[in-house]
Amino acid sequence: MSSILLVSFLSYTQYTKDFNKHSADLNQQIIEQVAFSVNTYIEDLFRLSQAIYYNYDVMDMLEKDVQESEIQRLEKTRIIEDFLKEMMTIPRKDIIRVHIIADNVYSSTRTQGSYAGITDFEKYDWYNKAFHTQDAIFVPVHTDEIDKNPDFKVFSVVRQLRSMRKSDKILGVIKVDADYSGIEEICNKVDMGNEGGLFIYDKNKNLIYPNHVYKNQVKVDISRLYDKVVATDEAYFTYEAENKWWLVNTKNIELSNWVVFSVNSYDELNKNAYHTRNMAILFAVICSIFAIIVIVILIRKLLSPLQTIVALMKKVEYGD
Repeated sequence: MSSILLVSFLSYTQYTKDFNKHSADLNQQIIEQVAFSVNTYIEDLFRLSQAIYYNYDVMDMLEKDVQESEIQRLEKTRIIEDFLKEMMTIPRKDIIRVHIIADNVYSSTRTQGSYAGITDFEKYDWYNKAFHTQDAIFVPVHTDEIDKNPDFKVFSVVRQLRSMRKSDKILGVIKVDADYSGIEEICNKVDMGNEGGLFIYDKNKNLIYPNHVYKNQVKVDISRLYDKVVATDEAYFTYEAENKWWLVNTKNIELSNWVVFSVNSYDELNKNAYHTRNMAILFAVICSIFAIIVIVILIRKLLSPLQTIVALMKKVEYGD
């Protein structure tokens, strides 16, 4: 019986080790795919902010410096905002707003809010940064400046608009705002189990996914775990919390400087292994009991003739 239990235990240990390694590798593939999809999505926003350079009519309108009549200003606004409306039909519905801030504010939006009437754009960091770099600027998740609803978060891509006639002339700024739906659409497809979760944080330790509605069942202090995630160079590691061990897989999204990571309970990952272990032990105990019963029966059958002889010898000893 001891040998059977030992073999069962060793088999279970090796199986669990191999399964945990396989689970870690599989989860890493999932996390890397999520990071790739999110990165591609953000790249689409960056490319969208460059689309204006391919419309020469709009660029020509933005290039004009001469005094314009009221009719000319209305025509200019119509041409630019018609282009922005076309931009809004191309991407997904999570693109909520596109602005061009130049000699005037030109907008296309799915909401009621607008930058129209605002003149002190210097108070916004993204606006000031845009005048000092030709690279696209990624604005991390923030409360929307227009709606000013703390529960309505957006992230944005801002790019400097430079003249195509005079390379040193800055015409203004284009800003593309997006809400969470694009990120959620990508991340919601991933099922990490009942005790698992998928999370995205930005460099400022702001939780990007899941959103303000905390949907996951992970019984771990995710904010504290984040510190461990950004401090390690490992693709995955084990983490102890709440008297349990957790598998953590990580991947950086370089374009936005975000980090995506998943958390899985080893108990849940190994629940099939635990079932297999328990069944193996049960079968080992049953087989051992059966073997003991068989051995007892065989021994009795083998010893029966000998016991008969011993009984006869005792009768002879007493004179029979």
